[in-house]
Amino acid sequence: MNDLKVSSSLPNTNFLKVSEVIGFSNCMVIANQAYIVEAKGYNLMLRIFSQHFNAEWLQEHSLESLVFEDLSLFITDMNMDVEAQVLKVYQSSVKNAHIDIKLQLADSLPEYWTECFADMFSPAA
Repeated sequence: MNDLKVSSSLPNTNFLKVSEVIGFSNCMVIANQAYIVEAKGYNLMLRIFSQHFNAEWLQEHSLESLVFEDLSLFITDMNMDVEAQVLKVYQSSVKNAHIDIKLQLADSLPEYWTECFADMFSPAA
């Protein structure tokens, strides 16, 4: 049932599925699932639905504490781990259906991959 909610919240949107979001500062899983819904250069927009947040993490942290946090993301669709830093959290409460988080990919990621992300999210011709 939760997957239907997620799917209906991503209509006509290109996205990449992320199977795990881990914070480096405490090596804790923040969310067990998320979606990359936008990519521009080294910036990504990560969408996490409320039901995918780790309840233990939410009890110990605020969403605002994510700003400047370094994260590890496993992008399921590409079978790839990437590192990124949180630049901004757009909602202040997980009571919203989802939380959008702006990320900046690590400089160590080859430019080739940022081009792949951009191609995936460019409008169809």
